[in-house]
Amino acid sequence: MSWTLDLLGVVLGFAFLAKGSAWLVDGASTLGRRWGVAPFVVGLTIVAWGTSLPEVVVSVVAAAKGRPAASLGNVLGSNMANIGMVMGAAAVILPTVFSRRNLLGEGFWLLGSLGLLWGLMVDGELQRMDAMLLLAAFVAYNVHLFRGRGRRAADPPSAAPSVPKGTVRPWVLVLLGSGVIYLGAETVMWAGTRIAEGLGMGDAFLGLTILALGSSLPELFACLTSVRRGDADMSLGNVVGSNVFNTLAVTGMAGTLSPFGGGEQINLALSRDFPLCIGFTVLLLALSSLGPRKGSVGAGRLAGFLLLSCYVAYLIYISLAG
Repeated sequence: MSWTLDLLGVVLGFAFLAKGSAWLVDGASTLGRRWGVAPFVVGLTIVAWGTSLPEVVVSVVAAAKGRPAASLGNVLGSNMANIGMVMGAAAVILPTVFSRRNLLGEGFWLLGSLGLLWGLMVDGELQRMDAMLLLAAFVAYNVHLFRGRGRRAADPPSAAPSVPKGTVRPWVLVLLGSGVIYLGAETVMWAGTRIAEGLGMGDAFLGLTILALGSSLPELFACLTSVRRGDADMSLGNVVGSNVFNTLAVTGMAGTLSPFGGGEQINLALSRDFPLCIGFTVLLLALSSLGPRKGSVGAGRLAGFLLLSCYVAYLIYISLAG
């Protein structure tokens, strides 16, 4: 009976994720058209914030419980999962075309946010003032988006579909979708953890599979949903925005609540996980630069398989390294 309930929980969680992603993408798309904002920027902001709720909760709770290594590991692990698993799976299942300018244009923030976090933690600690600096950088990032890039590539007013300005339905869809996505991710992780523990799986394997998958499922479902609906730029923006959000906002909130106090695991993250995360980011940018020079970059199945292969290799390496 217990196994039946656990399996039902996994199925129900996936159903929540699918429905929540559809609502979130619908609401975000409508708001983007209403404001005349490019789909890529909508993905970088509204969709990314909604799908990053699990990372926020996990990291903040871990920091509050005095487990800074778990909080930092969640951020770096989620970033690598977003690039390797989410972006890779999306390209394999639904090959599409992404804007080279969009991806390379945000490369500075992808790498810069990681560089800023590493620089602040090079002494093995993240003080409250450091964390507040990360939050300030996140605010600056969003100002940059809406002032410098928000309306770039958006539909011209004459071509944009008419969207009623007086309705709150898009906001309801965004908020409801974000909540259902979070509920779905938590349900999958809860049921999957029970199944894994019943099979006698260790904590390391459990964390690298069930928990890592569960925290990145919102990005995966939102990415696939937006691609299916023709918003390829939004799907890419979701991955990029989630990574910047995790690095600056999630770590900033966790560090402001409970400053990181160093330790062996933090030092390991600085010497091993940071370089790996930067490597995944550089790989994504390198794949984008290999696309055709005119217009856009093709993120085809080959690139997707490469990203997935690198992520699987990372999981194997972490498992062997303990």
